Amino acid sequence: MKDDEWELLVAIANKKYGEWPTNAVAELGMNDKRAEYILEKWSRKEWLEYGVSPFWGWLLEKGLEAAKSRPH
Repeated sequence: MKDDEWELLVAIANKKYGEWPTNAVAELGMNDKRAEYILEKWSRKEWLEYGVSPFWGWLLEKGLEAAKSRPH
């Protein structure tokens, strides 16, 4: 897992920048396309669930667990 991905995961898990991933993406200054790729990847891994947009998703138990110790 790359550093920016880890930083985003921890920020979302801790709700550091609010309730939604879009807030963390903006506050971290992450490129939207990079963030969308990461969030979609997490969705495929069943770490994140969302309705219309991954930017408005939420972490599932697997994602929250991953945020506790850095996966490879």
